Amino acid sequence: MRNLILFLIRYNAFLVFILLEALSVYLMISNNSFHETGFMKTANNISGYVFTRYQSVMSYVHLKKENEKLVNENAYLRSLLPGAFYDDSYQVVSVSDTNKKQIYTYIPSRVIKLSTNQFNNYITINKGTLQGIKPRMAVISPDGIVGIVKQVTPHFSSIITLLHQDLEVSGRIGVEGFVGSVYWDGKDYQYAKLKEIPKQIVIKKGDKVTTSGGSIFFPENIVIGTVSSFTKETEDNFYDITIRLNTDFSTLQTVYVVNYLLQDEQQQLEPEAVK
Repeated sequence: MRNLILFLIRYNAFLVFILLEALSVYLMISNNSFHETGFMKTANNISGYVFTRYQSVMSYVHLKKENEKLVNENAYLRSLLPGAFYDDSYQVVSVSDTNKKQIYTYIPSRVIKLSTNQFNNYITINKGTLQGIKPRMAVISPDGIVGIVKQVTPHFSSIITLLHQDLEVSGRIGVEGFVGSVYWDGKDYQYAKLKEIPKQIVIKKGDKVTTSGGSIFFPENIVIGTVSSFTKETEDNFYDITIRLNTDFSTLQTVYVVNYLLQDEQQQLEPEAVK
């Protein structure tokens, strides 16, 4: 309080000057319509600019929250796709939607660590057992497949990506829908190999490669990539095919963990091979 009083005493002349100036401006504006109009226009421009900047800042602050809402909405919409259900109807002729039971659900997650320059690459996501994630669940991105869950803790999961020597994925190509195996050769993270495709079938550059649906992990028709190059000049009866992966692993941020609701039941009848 003492410092405030000393400040007022020291600068009393300046403060009186400022007060008189403000009073003069007020009287001039209030008694002159021209000045009043100009002042209001300037004030509106300033307040509009300040409000616009404030809205921009607030939009940026809430961007993460809005992004999370979109990710959750995408996961919900994926769970409504036809491929996430199977037909439980015993009737062959007529099929009713009420007889379709859901077999896939999706858990949206954020990538917090990744690698692409190793021969065996992993990513870490921010969801774990507390969110229902278990080992051997498939993982996809908005653009294509990613990999398989390897290890899980309550809050995190480690995922073997397609860029790993231990992972092969069943892929379908071409009009005939011939099925082969997609694997990474350890070279460029943007490309993979498709093997076991016979030379007698017709393929062309740009052909899409998708999951075949013959896996206990990945849903059918998830994009893997497109044919980048191929050759018949091999020692066996199969093409040498290179595909460009649809998922950009270097910029991966959002993924969906696929919960196949019938996985345990199907695994009781099938080998444990990761395909």
